[in-house]
Amino acid sequence: MAERLVINTGPVVALARIGELDLVPRLGLDVVCPSEVRAELDAGVAAEHPAADVPWITVIP
Repeated sequence: MAERLVINTGPVVALARIGELDLVPRLGLDVVCPSEVRAELDAGVAAEHPAADVPWITVIP
């Protein structure tokens, strides 16, 4: 089982700004976030910030 990484919006935004969003999935980690974080990222996608579209994050309750 992969090590679990709980992530918030900040690191995702920072990685998107430097064009390195694919870095985290390459680490082989199970990336999870609370539903509130997913909602913030989805709001970014809705506001046409496609870099916030990160399918490799799993929402946890």
